[in-house]
Amino acid sequence: MAARGTAGQEDTVKRRTPLRLLALAAVAVLAAVPPLAGGFTLHLGVEAATLATAALALGLLVGRGGMVSLGHAAFWGLGAYAAALLARHVAPWPWLALPVAALVAVGFALATGVLVLRGRGIFFLMLTLAFAQLAHVLALQWRDLTGGDDGIAGVPALTGLEDHRALYGLAIGTLVGSYLLLSAAWASPLGQVLDAARQNEARARALGYPVFLYRLAAYALAAAVTGVAGAIAAHERGFVHPRDLSWSVSGVMLIVVLLGGPQAPWGPAVGASAYVAVEAWASARSDYWNLFLGLLLVATVLWGRGGLAGLAAWASSGVRRLARGGADGGAAGGAPV
Repeated sequence: MAARGTAGQEDTVKRRTPLRLLALAAVAVLAAVPPLAGGFTLHLGVEAATLATAALALGLLVGRGGMVSLGHAAFWGLGAYAAALLARHVAPWPWLALPVAALVAVGFALATGVLVLRGRGIFFLMLTLAFAQLAHVLALQWRDLTGGDDGIAGVPALTGLEDHRALYGLAIGTLVGSYLLLSAAWASPLGQVLDAARQNEARARALGYPVFLYRLAAYALAAAVTGVAGAIAAHERGFVHPRDLSWSVSGVMLIVVLLGGPQAPWGPAVGASAYVAVEAWASARSDYWNLFLGLLLVATVLWGRGGLAGLAAWASSGVRRLARGGADGGAAGGAPV
């Protein structure tokens, strides 16, 4: 049994090693961008990093808890508005803007989660959509605070991060920190209970786990991470609009999660990078760039059920099998008759 367990652990390490090397290579490429890139490339980098951060948070809910949401943009938009209003009425201090953005998003998650998390499946999805649309309508109508349909323009850069390279560094640092935090949550008792409840909620309850509280904690954690991402995006773009709270933004985040693969903690980040890259490339060549994204998503769903992360794992296992077959063949050829 011990030998079998050791062999299983070694196989797991071998299976994960290529993916970890791929992740390290991606981080190295991201770190090399600022000295080499211009303003537009840095803008795309910040856009990809903030979208990836929000998608990682949604990935925890979808992949671990089976909570498919169409209201995730509410956390993003509320974080963006909180940071913009602080910058306008107090000061654009990053040490204030980011925590407050997280707290505002968490407050909304806790207030609405009490009702939203009572729903399951399509009912959960519709409840998240309803509350996000409520926030969207409120942002449109509360002109004195939010600027209404005009939004809030002229959001200043965060103090000390006026240079695009510095803000890019903050966005990448936030992405890496969020990944480490959410990966820890994914593997922690929180993630394990979410997964158990996703598979069989009645059994998880029978074992004594307070499933609702675990789900609420995950919902609040995802809100905090997404609120911070929205705040960084607001300062990078220089404006906030009620559109940031809309269902279309939530839809993009969900597409990104499905594209990257919700079964792996890092899958949504890969999906976000692919989404931004394809959007930038296709929109420069055609007015129908959404068609390219649609075809990419359809191809991923049909031939890569686990998203791009699943395809990467499949390719990695295929390379390993070929290498193992070559090694076995060499050993057989060299063996004495």
